[in-house]
Amino acid sequence: MNILECSLKTEQVARLAGVRMGTVQYWVSTGLITPHKPPQGSGTSTGWAFLDIIRLRIISRLRNGGISLQKIRIALKRLGEWGEADPLGSGRLLAINGELFWIESEEYLVNILQGQRALSKVLLIDLQEVAEDTRTKIRAMCAA
Repeated sequence: MNILECSLKTEQVARLAGVRMGTVQYWVSTGLITPHKPPQGSGTSTGWAFLDIIRLRIISRLRNGGISLQKIRIALKRLGEWGEADPLGSGRLLAINGELFWIESEEYLVNILQGQRALSKVLLIDLQEVAEDTRTKIRAMCAA
């Protein structure tokens, strides 16, 4: 089955995100996150799609990292104002000491809550990406 066509229930996504089902329900009721298929009344289930689950897991990771719901809400609002249609579906976030930064490019970090560039000429190296790329290239060279 294509994971983009799969729809999970709230208890399943809560388990994936590492939070209680009540937490997910609270986040939905306060508008922090919206599932692709909201419940249609009493006794109906909520449907969560792949991108919904990614968003939920990111919010959970931010909360576990000490970022308040208020800061998360502000960050999502600001990113939307800056033209990031789906800020939790793409892009990169960095949390340092309770502050949230948007990695605007390989050279700039923006403090989301203050709305200004925080650092310039930043070098970010994804060590796992370098290792995976190196493995792939070595396998290809050894096979030749």
